[in-house]
Amino acid sequence: MDALLKAANSLTPPASRKSKREPLSSQHLELLAKCLSLDSPLDAAVFACITTTFWSTTRLGEMTTARINDFDPQVHVKHSDIHSVQDHNGLTQVEIFIPRTKSAPHGEAVLWAPQNGPSNPEATLKNHFCVNDPPLHSPLFSYHHPNGLLVCLVLQVNWIT
Repeated sequence: MDALLKAANSLTPPASRKSKREPLSSQHLELLAKCLSLDSPLDAAVFACITTTFWSTTRLGEMTTARINDFDPQVHVKHSDIHSVQDHNGLTQVEIFIPRTKSAPHGEAVLWAPQNGPSNPEATLKNHFCVNDPPLHSPLFSYHHPNGLLVCLVLQVNWIT
């Protein structure tokens, strides 16, 4: 394994190498919240998606689709895939079932607990449901487009160095 990793490292083109960056933190999310209008359908969906992904330590691609027309209820997270659960201490957590992931082709559940501050995933998800009210079997982070259609959220993240 070490030999394979060393070979992969030596064969990686310089254009594919990125310098190390600071990890995303809850302070970054709080700064982002100040730039968004959380009563806007798109902004509410985006912020709920980002906070849910962050606090559940999930890959962004597992919470969204690659393209608007790619939604498959057998593969992608739906509104109906969310449940409240209690841990062994009686504390409430939110469980989200992801029907398919890279490492779990038959799906897996991820969890988050309410947090303090503007990046609280519970508050951002409730806001998203209030603003967008996605149907139970629609994409979790769908939003009402200005043309009136319910649109699946597609996120691609390109970090600026």
